[in-house]
This record gives sequence, C-alpha cells and structure tokens, in this order.
Amino acid sequence: MKKMLLLVLCLGLVPLFAADAVSATSSTNQLSTTPILIVPINADGSIPEWTDRYDDSLYYGNLIYDNAIGLTAGGTFQWAIRLTSAELGPYAGWQMVAMKFHHWTGNLDNNVYVYDEGTASTPGAVLLAEPYTSNAPQNWVFIPFSDSIDINGSTDLWVSVEGTHVAGTHPASCDAGPSIDGKGGWIYLSGSWDEIQNFGFDVNWLIVAFVQPPSGPAAFWDFETGWQGWTHTSGQTFPAAWDVVETTYPGGPYWTYVPPPDAGDSAFIIDSDAAGSGTWVVDTAMSPAVGNPGYSLLRWGFYLQYDDLEVLLREWDAGWSSWYVVASYSGTTGPAWDSVDVSSYTGDSLQVAFAYDDGNSWLYGATFDNVGFYLPAGHDVGTSDIASPAATILPNANVDPVATYNNYGGAQETFDCYFVIDSAGTNLYSEYASVTLDPGMDTTITWPTWTSGPDGVTYDVMAFTVLGGDENPGNDTLAMTSTTSSWLYWDDGAPDNAWAWNYADWGWGVQFIAPDSVYVDSFAIYFWDASWPVPGSNLSDFRLYDGVSQPTNVRQEWIDATIVRGAWNKFPTDTSLTLYGPGENIYMMWFQPAAYPDCPGLACDASVDMGAYQWWYNDPDTWGTGGLSGDWLIRVHIIAPPEGISEWIDYTTEELSMSVAGISRNSIAIRFTLPHTGMTNLVLYDATGRKLETLVSNMLNAGMHQYTTDLDLAAGVYFVTLTTDQGTITKKSLIVK
Repeated sequence: MKKMLLLVLCLGLVPLFAADAVSATSSTNQLSTTPILIVPINADGSIPEWTDRYDDSLYYGNLIYDNAIGLTAGGTFQWAIRLTSAELGPYAGWQMVAMKFHHWTGNLDNNVYVYDEGTASTPGAVLLAEPYTSNAPQNWVFIPFSDSIDINGSTDLWVSVEGTHVAGTHPASCDAGPSIDGKGGWIYLSGSWDEIQNFGFDVNWLIVAFVQPPSGPAAFWDFETGWQGWTHTSGQTFPAAWDVVETTYPGGPYWTYVPPPDAGDSAFIIDSDAAGSGTWVVDTAMSPAVGNPGYSLLRWGFYLQYDDLEVLLREWDAGWSSWYVVASYSGTTGPAWDSVDVSSYTGDSLQVAFAYDDGNSWLYGATFDNVGFYLPAGHDVGTSDIASPAATILPNANVDPVATYNNYGGAQETFDCYFVIDSAGTNLYSEYASVTLDPGMDTTITWPTWTSGPDGVTYDVMAFTVLGGDENPGNDTLAMTSTTSSWLYWDDGAPDNAWAWNYADWGWGVQFIAPDSVYVDSFAIYFWDASWPVPGSNLSDFRLYDGVSQPTNVRQEWIDATIVRGAWNKFPTDTSLTLYGPGENIYMMWFQPAAYPDCPGLACDASVDMGAYQWWYNDPDTWGTGGLSGDWLIRVHIIAPPEGISEWIDYTTEELSMSVAGISRNSIAIRFTLPHTGMTNLVLYDATGRKLETLVSNMLNAGMHQYTTDLDLAAGVYFVTLTTDQGTITKKSLIVK
C-alpha cells in the first residue's frame, strides 16, 4: 500500500506545464504535458491481440503510463524509440512484424514509421510507413505491418509514431522514467531529432515493437483476414456449413455464437449443416502444420451451442501420429478461453483441429478464435482472475476485491501486484503488494475492503503485475467493469420484437448470477401490446428457480397472474423463499398458460448481448439456451440480506448441512440446513482451535438458514463449526490478504 500511495501522490504534484522548444536557445514553449493517474495497460479492458500470440516484444521502461505529451499549440510531431544491436542482436534473422503505442488524447490519422540505421542521434532511410487511425483515447493502438522488417542484429532500427493533433490534447503517453539514454525517448520536432529528456522530461515513450522468427506459417490464427490456411474434412457451402465470418454476421443463428471478449471482430464458425440443406455430418476444421520449436501451451477461445466439440492435436515425427483429443465439450459451453499443456508433444511439427458434431440438428454450431501455440517464457508473470467485485454489485455495499496473480515463467520471481478501481477517470481505490512465487505457482490476494457508491455507477476495475524484464507483458493485466445496480438484466429496455409458442406450458426466461448473498424481492417483465397476438391474453405463469446448470428447483411460482400488455409488469416475491448465495444461479422464467394466439407476446430487444443466459423450455422437460434475435425484457430486483440469522425456506429434510458462502477479512456468510427444530450453535475458531466468536446460540426452526455478520479478521485459516442434536459439521476457510 505504501508504494502505491507514494506514486499517486507524486502524480498529483505534476502540473500542466510547457517546456522549452527544440532549440536550447529558443524561448518558444512548444510542448505541454498532462499527468496520468496510475493505471495499467489496457485501460479499456481488452487483451491486445498481438501480445496474445508468441511474439517477443521490445520496449524501454515499464509500460505503465504516467504522463502524456503534446504540442501546446497543436500540430505534427513524431515520437520514437531507437533499438540498437544490444536489443536486436538476439533476434538476428528474425523479423519485426508489428508495433503498438499508447495514445492518450486527441484524434489521430497519421503513419507509424520504421527507420533504418543512421547516426546515434538521427535515423536513416524510411523502411516502412504504415498508416493508422485512432479515435479512442487512453488506449493501446496496435498496427500490424503490411511488410515485415528483416533484423540483421547489428544495425539500429528506429520505431516512430507520427501524430497530428489539436491544442489541448496530449497524444504521446510516456512512463515515469528515468529515460534510457539514447534509446527510450526521441522526438522529431521543428525539422530535427532530439531526446525528450533534453526538454525536461526524463521519460520513455510507451512504444513496443514485436518480432518473430520468419520460418513457417505463424503459430497463431485470429481469422481477421479469413481462413488463414485452415482446411476442413466435410460439409457444404457456407452458410450451410463453415466459414470465417464477423461476429455481427446478420444471417442464420450466428448472432448467438460470440467468442470470448477481446477475440477480435471475426471468428471461425463450424457447423455441418447450418442451413438444414444437406446431409448431417461431423465436420473437422484443421490448422496448417507448424514447426515445433518446443511449444508449451495451446490456447483458444470458443463458444459451443447444444452439441459436441473436440479439440484435437497431432504431431509429425517421420509421419503423422493419430489425432489426440486434448479437450472436449458437450452442450452449450462458453463463451470462454481454454488452454492445454503441449510440452509433451515433441514432434517436428504440430497441427490442431476442431471437430463439431451437431447431433443431426441444423440450428446449432460452434465458434473458435485466436488459436495459438506459445513457447515457455523465462520471466513471465501475469494476472489470471478477478473474482471480486462481480460485474453487478449492490449499491453502497462493502466489497473485498479478490484477484489471482501468477508466475508463468521458469524462475522464482519477486514482483509487484496491483488492484485499481476508477470511475469516470477518477481513481477511487488502489492497493499494492509485493509477492514472491516459484515457477508455475499463483497466489490469490483478498485486498482491503472497498465500499461501492450509489445505484447506477460504473467502475473500471483492473488487476495487474509489474516485473522488470517480463517477456510477455500481454498477460499482465486483467480489466473489467462493475456496475452498482439493484436490478439484474441483460436487455436494453427497448422492446423491439415479441415471441410466443404454439403450445401451452412452454416458456422462456433469463439467468443471472447472484453478485453476493441477496434476496430477490421482485421481478419485472415486459409484454408486447394488444396488437399481437390476437386475441391474446392477460394471463401468464411465472417461476423463479435455482439450479447448477439449468433451472431445477422452484423457489416461487405465480399461476394465472394478471398482466398488462404493452407495459412493464412488476411482481413482488416472498423473500423467505428467495435467498441466493454468492455465485448462485437465479432463473426467472415465463410460461404460456395457453397456446398461440390465446396468449401474450413476450418482448425482447433488438440484439442479443448474452445469448447463453437466454433460456427456453419445451414441455415436459427440455431446456435450452440461445436461438434468439434479442434479450428478453425480464429483470429481477435484489436486496442485501439483513445482518444476523435469517430463515430461507421452511421444509423438512433428514440431512444436516452447512456451507460457508463467503468469508473475508471483515464479513462472513454461512448457509446451513436443519432437519429438525432445535438448539443450534454456530462458532468461529482460528487455526489453533481458539474460539473467536459464537455466531449463533439459539433455538432455530427446521429449514434453510443464512447467517451474515461483520468481522475483523486477519489473513489465515479459520474453522466454522455447526452443532445441533443431529451432530456437528466443521468447515475450513482461508483468507489471503
């Protein structure tokens, strides 16, 4: 914490100011700067495509942006880094294939340049001029090169960004320094090159060059330019079979086949008979064969609907081996990222494939994207998970941020871990810790409590690592948004269409994940107006469920409830039935009481955002997701449970059970089931067996109960013991600071 606080305080002292011009004797103030609040790379939450693939990256400084520079009066200038033989020597025979830079403010429409060696203070001839545009400030800008640049390892290469901007904007982001002399901070201004430190800025530009070996096809496929050498075994002509299409493809069922976030604009879609016009077959999409220099990891993003998908791998060693199944999925799965260790496959070449079996159904398919082989890194740390806060959190709630940090490399590392929360460009929370991890190990840190604001506030949440010499900075940062809301919903609020089943007792609904221990105290649903269906109906059935993988247990139901067509309808619940623990599934379903057209029409919006959470039901017992043109206008309202003991549902069971739904440094939530009414004791112990607190000691009714309270606990191991006349249960929990 101390280190982060010092850094933020220092940044707060940086004023907006002007610096001297290029000429040391000039009095013209041409450069201005703006301080940047401490945040990690990828402020927009994206995972940069180029740093996801196996490319080495060359840069100076630490890539944490601290300041930004522009011309006081606006205009055009270049900012550059100079890569010398010291940096390029290990990559002799390789190629420079892309670059990125961090853009702070202003709209840019210029070129990036790669220059040949000139002198120690001036670049040589232009080797590459690559156009780019950037209208999204506070972002990394990635520019893949149309022509790769050969690296001989003995001469310099300059990587430069040209920017034309208006007064008051600062396009060129930089770190906090110190500047790497002669390398990290060059500027082309008023017709000559100089180092930015000569103008009073002891910094390095946030510019990264990417290099890769030239041999063979790339071991990474993002499908942004088409099939990229992939082939397939069977199927018909698209759209009846397979192709690479944009995720916004307007035809067929593909709008629900969205790969994971940050996987680009296009994906590979595979379906043996998407349009229902041909023979159903199992189709396999295969990558080009790639040379194997010792890859350790195969990684991909995917989304499967309804049926079976297998990920296959084979190797060449005096002939191709058989296909090995390295991952398999069944039913609707994703969107998600997955990976597998391939270090045991030592053949000279490797080939990956995806096989999809649609189960003789034309509606469904699968997508995969950003498939890549990766080499082991010597020094590589990163962030793998943000477990808290959730995407939706209650207003004015105490939240313990939780993130997992990893040592992916081959050596023990001591590195810095950060957790930052911003809103509307203002930093609200920042924590720091230094950790030491052995190779392949991870640590989950529960950070100090943060309190959310009022309803409707969106927060930018970032967890990241900092390690000097990190060989793969692309996995350092995870980012997400978290919004305070008492309503859970996927729709945009605008009814665009409506649906109805031909059969009574069939239904549709939505799934939400409880962001904390919450009660569902009401729900809202919108029905199309009286224009459709005709004659229609003002009656509907509703059920609120829980369940692990599909709606399973009915919490509460409403039969022949009266609704108003063409309006939002809100219904209260019985909160004694509707307590959900953190991470549990909440399913709100609507069922038609009568066949079409003697029913209302359930409204949806214009586009699907979360297809995997849009459910359908066919009587008597078939559930599924997807197949929609929009998100259902169905919402649930949640409230936090009061502190203390609360009864959830009064029913009889023969089982005594308990789970610790959530434990942190300052709170605990425990759920338990009592088969009989009786004396109940709930006690908290530390790792030595010392009793810390008696949480409950009272007569309680049979049924399910939840206990929540505020605590003040240090990091460590704790035990919760539940004792009744039916026996004793003890649960172990761990708090990590």
